[in-house]
Amino acid sequence: MGGRWIRSIDCATRDGGLVGVRLDVTELHAERAAADAARRVAEAATTRLHEAIEALPDGFALYDADDRLVVCNERYRELYPTSAPAMVLGVKFEELLRYGLERGQYPQAAGRESQWLAERMERHRHPGQPEIQELPGNRWLRIDERRTRDGGVAGVRTDVTELVRREQQLVELNARLDEARHRMEQISETDSLTGIANRRRFDRRLDEEWARLARHGGTLALLLVDIDYFKPFNDLYGHQEGDRCLRQVATILAACARRPGDLVARYGGEEFAIVLPHTDAAAAQLLARRMTDAVDLARIPHRGSAAAAHVTLSIGVALAREADAGEAAGLIERADRALYRAKAAGRHRVEIG
Repeated sequence: MGGRWIRSIDCATRDGGLVGVRLDVTELHAERAAADAARRVAEAATTRLHEAIEALPDGFALYDADDRLVVCNERYRELYPTSAPAMVLGVKFEELLRYGLERGQYPQAAGRESQWLAERMERHRHPGQPEIQELPGNRWLRIDERRTRDGGVAGVRTDVTELVRREQQLVELNARLDEARHRMEQISETDSLTGIANRRRFDRRLDEEWARLARHGGTLALLLVDIDYFKPFNDLYGHQEGDRCLRQVATILAACARRPGDLVARYGGEEFAIVLPHTDAAAAQLLARRMTDAVDLARIPHRGSAAAAHVTLSIGVALAREADAGEAAGLIERADRALYRAKAAGRHRVEIG
């Protein structure tokens, strides 16, 4: 009555009487009603929270301070189908990792499972920057974890497979472009007839070596090589045989200059140029004579030569040191003058500039 609540208790006595007690429980009833209302509100909030978590497009998981699973949405299970059967409330994060490891869920861990597990647990316990995780089938997840106020860990998994695959395709495309550019550079700097370096590559390489000489000192040798009486060779044997002769000589010269830093190039027509870094006069002269001897041994017939019955070489050698570093063109001029002297002296010889 009057909005109040009374609890009645009636008991019979031994002599047939009746004893009644009336308790005012209005406040207790109000407290219970308030508790029921609060419980309903909490249940509704929890339901809405779970619905919101399930509605997330990304995977979500919450672990408590003991690193046990408190809640995760269905998307989280979908992203880790291998581990999904083990995703029960209360399971520890490390147990889930081990479950997935045993079943090959983490390709990045192959061959280093224990180390990978330790590293992953360390990042999980001390979350910082997001990380990218590989899954089987070239699938990729972005993991973003944060510590909660009570010491737990809340984590979001986002499927970034398409982004990673596009990046992989871009990297592959760039690699192909670099390879194609490298091939084009090789083609543009390779003599099409002989297969050795052409004049363009020679010019670039000589400039590079000249700059190195100016910076660090040392020596740089240059050989200019000419096939003796090559025009009569072409006139006598024809241009096809002339081309074959050029290829044979180029192969011999390249075989003689075997150091990684040496460069043998076709300088023009029947002339070749050899750049020899870190080479003194004696070594350059020795190599030049080895080249003339090697061509002599090839015994390429040449009835039109006044120097021998076979193809021969004339070579001019020039040397540059830090002290006389001027222009690279000066080195070419000295080698050219030495070559001229070799020709004027009867060919089939080496002259030092």
